[in-house]
Amino acid sequence: MIARYKFCLWLVERLSIRRMTLHEIMEEWRRCGENIMGMELTPRTFSRYRALAEEIFRVNIECYKPRNEYWLDADALADADEWSMSALRLHSLCSMVGMRDHIVVEAPPAGSELLYVVANACREHRVLNFSYSSPYNPDRDCSVIPLFIRLFKQRWYLIGQPVGRNFLTTLALERMKDISTGECATPTVNPDPEEYFSDCYGVIRQHEPERVVIRAFWPQNKYLKEVPLHASQRVVDECENWTDFSLYVRPTYDFKQELLSQRDKVAVISPESLRNDMIEILESMMASYRDGKAHCIDE
Repeated sequence: MIARYKFCLWLVERLSIRRMTLHEIMEEWRRCGENIMGMELTPRTFSRYRALAEEIFRVNIECYKPRNEYWLDADALADADEWSMSALRLHSLCSMVGMRDHIVVEAPPAGSELLYVVANACREHRVLNFSYSSPYNPDRDCSVIPLFIRLFKQRWYLIGQPVGRNFLTTLALERMKDISTGECATPTVNPDPEEYFSDCYGVIRQHEPERVVIRAFWPQNKYLKEVPLHASQRVVDECENWTDFSLYVRPTYDFKQELLSQRDKVAVISPESLRNDMIEILESMMASYRDGKAHCIDE
């Protein structure tokens, strides 16, 4: 890992614990085990890397100039890019001698090899041209103005606007072939990425969002408190054996998949339409298990 990225991660983690003067930062970094290359930190170097850390992790590093003291803005820290920080932490650990035999990770997300090309096209607002292969439709040539990318369930997705159209589409990176960049283009639809998916469980953005209440039975209710299904999840009722959670989401295919993955530990309480959908899916599954034939329900 390049020394400057190690320093950026180290700086953000240290300043998240306490305020530090520039002298303290320079001295602690000099003695730090992460500084295995012995990188010297000067005031000018610190200024550059401070700006880099703010850009990478989306934080604000504040400074009280009379004491040359630095700290992380509390509100910005809450929105920090934890995924990037986690990835850099893992890379740093794996680069340490003897640590690779003690860390087991999942396979890299599908489509990762295209990340640089796609992300760079997003930044430069350049049209992406590629052939798109899908098991549901014939292969087709696409020209898309890329807006942003999203990682979900070990797959990278591109959200972009097809050239000449006035809507957004979501495309899986691993299905893109013969990708190339074209001219710069300005999208006519350009939503905020966080807001665009705020009511979605995953990457499917169909149906209107609605209030969903699920009942999680012990011990899954304890687990869902630790690992919520969605940012909107709240506890609305509780007893010794179960907990009712409220979520504000779109009742999409991937959300129903997630509910089914909870096995018999979760049941939909409301709305009735979603509850009936889940009952129909479960009955279809039971029929397939009984006779080994397809009883699939089209979404």
